Amino acid sequence: NSTNPLDLAEAFARKRANYVGNTGYGWGLLNNIGLSEKVIRLFTKELLKTDTVPMGKALAKAKNLYFEQDQNFSAYDEKVMQQLIFYGLPMFQAQSNGTSSLGEEFPGVDVDFDPSGSLGGNEVITKPIKINFQKVLDGDPSNGTLDSLSTDNGEYFSLYGSTNADADEPVQPLHFGDVSIASAEARSVVLLGATIASTTENFDPLVGTPVNEYVSDDEATLDSSFGWYPPSPVEVTGHNGESNLITQLGQFNASSNELRLFSSIDAEVYYSTSTDQTAPEITVVDGLYNAATQKVNVKVGAVDASGMKEVIVSYIEDERQTSATIKSVKLTFDASSQKWRGSFTGDINSLFYIQAVDNAGNVYTASNKGNYYRPAAER
Repeated sequence: NSTNPLDLAEAFARKRANYVGNTGYGWGLLNNIGLSEKVIRLFTKELLKTDTVPMGKALAKAKNLYFEQDQNFSAYDEKVMQQLIFYGLPMFQAQSNGTSSLGEEFPGVDVDFDPSGSLGGNEVITKPIKINFQKVLDGDPSNGTLDSLSTDNGEYFSLYGSTNADADEPVQPLHFGDVSIASAEARSVVLLGATIASTTENFDPLVGTPVNEYVSDDEATLDSSFGWYPPSPVEVTGHNGESNLITQLGQFNASSNELRLFSSIDAEVYYSTSTDQTAPEITVVDGLYNAATQKVNVKVGAVDASGMKEVIVSYIEDERQTSATIKSVKLTFDASSQKWRGSFTGDINSLFYIQAVDNAGNVYTASNKGNYYRPAAER
């Protein structure tokens, strides 16, 4: 109609339809679901959540979930969220039989978390959380299983179809869950403990590789100088008053080609209303093994404009153990040296990394590029 042309939204509305899709090129992942594909998948699940769903609200919720479930929000993620556009009337409702399992993604995973409490002013409060994956690892079909998948480009595990597939990093099984409390969003999280259920040698991981029709589908490569991907398996996101804890069940070591899987995770979530979102700086990390006491003595320098709340060292007593436990100890501030000090039982085969928390609840992790720190022998 050249006299009164319709725009795209009007044209679809007259046909009692909406258009939801990319208005430019989208992105997918090689041999995995991610980026534009994941946004659409979440949108589809939202449309099937109940019998009748407003389509605009479903897309908005899907984009929120995409952000909340992403451990490392990148330029690719920003691109695909902007590219997926809704043309039409957002109040139009989609009708279905409501078959989506959204909200019950991980029925075999036990989570212990108490959301009670709130905070005001610029204070910081913490909440412990424990996640147990043992039922899933046991392989009982009634609890779901951790699926092992093989592709032409590598292998990966999936938890109820959920994976973390960041660009240029190994694909890992992903768990996410609500850790919201009243009055504040989660600011950060530290790992307090984890049980390593198994370690697989000579593992060939599938690496997150963004693809579309304009780029080659050659698999991305990992930096072999890097140690464990990710250095810490836990991260939090906060958005619109809601908070999520994101946990990767696996870690891959790019220098040794080992994959380890966790059966349990203990973490502590920090909540803050402070406008300060600058992480602290770690200036010194030092570890010495004392053969007489069989202790590793750790010294850490950490500074921040808001002041330091605490410094935590997370460690493995002996890296040679295929099934081991990650433990943590909180260091004590030594005013005379202006350093944080503490010790743990270990030897020269111990590995450790540092998590420093400032008074605004911001966390900085020093992991030596995922290789962690190894103590030297005292002389």
